[in-house]
Amino acid sequence: MKIIRFSATVLAGIGRLQGKDTAVLAVLACLCCLPLADAADAAAPHGILSGRNTLIVASSDMTHFENAQLARKLDDLALEKVLALDAAGLHSTVMRHRISMCGFAPSVAMITAAVELGATAAELVRYGHSGEQTGDDSSVVGYAAVRVY
Repeated sequence: MKIIRFSATVLAGIGRLQGKDTAVLAVLACLCCLPLADAADAAAPHGILSGRNTLIVASSDMTHFENAQLARKLDDLALEKVLALDAAGLHSTVMRHRISMCGFAPSVAMITAAVELGATAAELVRYGHSGEQTGDDSSVVGYAAVRVY
């Protein structure tokens, strides 16, 4: 596993969520350099989460600084794999198409863990891009919310 950079502020906030009936397992991954095996292994439950109610959150922007039409095309390629719960497919799609999805490694880890815990479906809750707010579609950042269950 590679050295991982993270925000201590984010971890401190997550840590405050812990209670006697709640445990937080933070899995952090660098932006885009994890090989598939490392990304998948990062969040593999390995029995830690078995038998528990579990919420797994992966955070990532989608494509960065492309026009809205190209961003949507690239993001749809990645989202197709996310919605199919295909962690290996997401990894290879992002790498092959050079999609600038900054948190694809945490997304691969989330899909791997969710499937191991029994997830069988995913749905796109919403897709959008920054141009919807700024009015400038020439250079956008894509965003998606996906529910996996």
